[in-house]
Amino acid sequence: MVSYVGEDAQIKLVFSYGVGARNVLDTFSKTFTKDMIGDPPITIRMWLTEEEISRIEDKLNEIGFFDRGFTILAWSVGVIGEKTPYSTFYLKVQYGLQVKDLKWADRYIFFQDDKVMSDLNELNDLIQSIIMAKPEYQKLPEPRGAYS
Repeated sequence: MVSYVGEDAQIKLVFSYGVGARNVLDTFSKTFTKDMIGDPPITIRMWLTEEEISRIEDKLNEIGFFDRGFTILAWSVGVIGEKTPYSTFYLKVQYGLQVKDLKWADRYIFFQDDKVMSDLNELNDLIQSIIMAKPEYQKLPEPRGAYS
């Protein structure tokens, strides 16, 4: 469980996702950068509400983000294939004076569900759903290209 550093403690985060982790939510600078693939990325102002931050905080606590000792995830057992293209992820969380970051990818297909990957996928889905529900995100154009 994450402990508060003072009553005003609130998480701040940088969350990057997608091919090359080029989509970036940065609550430190209150920006979001969207990967436009073949065109230059677009950066807009974006911030999260207290309720959205609280939902992310709850998920971080639920999956034991601060309790786990990993910083880079890599697997060698149970892999039965690879995806292409695949997404990479980076998450940096500051909670009071505590800072933790993590890098991972959805490159591999596993024989069995992996609990760590399942937890990280739930976190990823939550944060991306929050981003995509924002009106400022919905106003952004779609990229003209695609990764293959």
